[in-house]
Amino acid sequence: YGLVLLMIFRLNARKLLQRSGPCRLVSSSAAASAKQTKEHQHKLRALCEDVINAESKGPAHFYSVNLKTIHATLPELYDIIKTKYDGRLDTAMKDAFPEHDWHPWLFQERVPFGYWNDVSRRKAFFDWYAKEVLQKDPESAETWYDVTTSQLNQHGAGFMLSRFYKESVIDAVTSLYHPKEGWMIWRFPRLPAGWWNSLENQRAFVDWFGTHKLNIKSLEDWYDITASQWQTEKLAGLISARYGNSLARMLNSVYADHSWLEWKFRGTPRRYWTLVANQRKYLEWAGKELGIKKMDDWYSVTTSALLEKAPGAAHFLGSESADSISNALKKAFPEHEWIRDRHIQSPKGS
Repeated sequence: YGLVLLMIFRLNARKLLQRSGPCRLVSSSAAASAKQTKEHQHKLRALCEDVINAESKGPAHFYSVNLKTIHATLPELYDIIKTKYDGRLDTAMKDAFPEHDWHPWLFQERVPFGYWNDVSRRKAFFDWYAKEVLQKDPESAETWYDVTTSQLNQHGAGFMLSRFYKESVIDAVTSLYHPKEGWMIWRFPRLPAGWWNSLENQRAFVDWFGTHKLNIKSLEDWYDITASQWQTEKLAGLISARYGNSLARMLNSVYADHSWLEWKFRGTPRRYWTLVANQRKYLEWAGKELGIKKMDDWYSVTTSALLEKAPGAAHFLGSESADSISNALKKAFPEHEWIRDRHIQSPKGS
């Protein structure tokens, strides 16, 4: 029995040795490969340090060089990058200086294929741009309002912006950041196509513009705004393109729930007074303001009194003669039987 146990032990030992032999070979091969890689890394770092020491610069110096320059000035370094790192300078630098915070988009060569597919890398770029280039908080909306596509392209974002954001700064930052204060899209230099088509967008902008640029406290304050106060601002583009350069028309559209009196604006819309319906609307309002109780009370109202309420009404009232107001009332209220020559004439100088 003891002899049998001994034979079994020897057999198992032989099998164990047979199995462990290849493992030792693989382990030995892996160790040799790791040692060789380590040697390449040391050699790579030593060569790179020679370059930056000669230039009296840090590792970031390699952002400004390309493989062609390295091949011409330091063939040995070029060979390592070409054979061990597939010609990728950015990959080689990460291996040579792992302690350095590298940004692939800053190298002269393009970022690796598919690099920007990862949204976290796209966000890393914008974080870096805000902090390092602008010295601002990337999470703040204020940081991005003045940034243009060309500015970002100068720092290596061209392909990424084109591929993922249709070359739109707005599309990029609004998808990557969600500031507490929200976005005011109209503050970007270039608005998305069709953005002004939305009345909701128009109203959001006019609300903000009125409050922050014109000190509007209530809708009634808009009546006192002159053209010179908005014609040099972005509001001018909206009013000119969509409302025939008429502030009144724009406000009637944006604040359709408010009852606007066009004649109270500094300037009425073009051809507004040519419509008899508008003349009647104005006279009905003016009559209430002047205490008109019955139609015959109009005979005692002067043209100058009407113009005090709305100077723009001069477009249809004409001169300050009695005939002027008489003709206006006949046109506006044809259903009433007016008595000729009963209207008083405005005193001269009134």
